[in-house]
Amino acid sequence: MKQLCKLLVAGGIFHAVIFSAGSGALAATKYSDGSQKLSGSWECRGAAGQTMLKFVDDEFFDYNGEQTTFTIVPGAIRVQGPYGPVNYYYVFRGDTLVIAFPDGSRISCSKIAEGPAR
Repeated sequence: MKQLCKLLVAGGIFHAVIFSAGSGALAATKYSDGSQKLSGSWECRGAAGQTMLKFVDDEFFDYNGEQTTFTIVPGAIRVQGPYGPVNYYYVFRGDTLVIAFPDGSRISCSKIAEGPAR
């Protein structure tokens, strides 16, 4: 039951992030997997304050000094968690990257450096 509730909450977060961003949210991603637009370094703000996010390469990102493997799936950054894959849904609002965490919190990120060309 607890897992079902978590799935419903995650689905609700996805729905809220995507549909509150407006109809152009998904169309704003220029690349089919979003990887090129995500690349680089980002300065993020959320309820917990300021954080840094850097996509090191096609396999790793660094979030506040902790390096993690990831894959890009449609509309989400997928990270392998201790109990399986976890999706962090994202949208672009203009040049701002908005990421929803599984607990319902969000961060808004501004790019501070471009990543390597892919």
